[in-house]
Amino acid sequence: LGMDPESYMEKELLYVIDAISSISGPAADEGSTYFSSSVHNPTDIMVKLGVAIRNITNRYTMFRSVLDSLTTLMAFNDEMLIVRVLTAYIMRIKEAGGTAVVTYTEGSADPKVETMLKAVVDNIIHLDGSELTVEAMVGTGRVSAPYTIDDSGIKVVHEG
Repeated sequence: LGMDPESYMEKELLYVIDAISSISGPAADEGSTYFSSSVHNPTDIMVKLGVAIRNITNRYTMFRSVLDSLTTLMAFNDEMLIVRVLTAYIMRIKEAGGTAVVTYTEGSADPKVETMLKAVVDNIIHLDGSELTVEAMVGTGRVSAPYTIDDSGIKVVHEG
């Protein structure tokens, strides 16, 4: 998407908690903005999130946190544990003045668990490969539009 993650990390504008390299290959060396963890250890991920939040809120009053992907955490842990972790994650981010963004592949958990996940979040936006649908957002009814993704990011295609 045309961004250089390393330069953002050097400027302390991007913090990474890498939980997947522990199973997919060697993780990079830890630093002030890069933390290595494990998908098998959500408690460690949350501890490192707390450290990152403290570092960020010392410098900024607003920030975004992206959890990509909840699906991966669900694959390696008890689904109910991850519902509790997601609830704590969102609460910590909100309390610190941030906005939490979570990605998830619909259909990868039990339908009852998915209902619980949807109850925890404020907004739900579906991307199905060609159409973006706002399913749940305060003050907005269900809205759909075609979209594309390119080097500039996500672009909603306005028809008409």
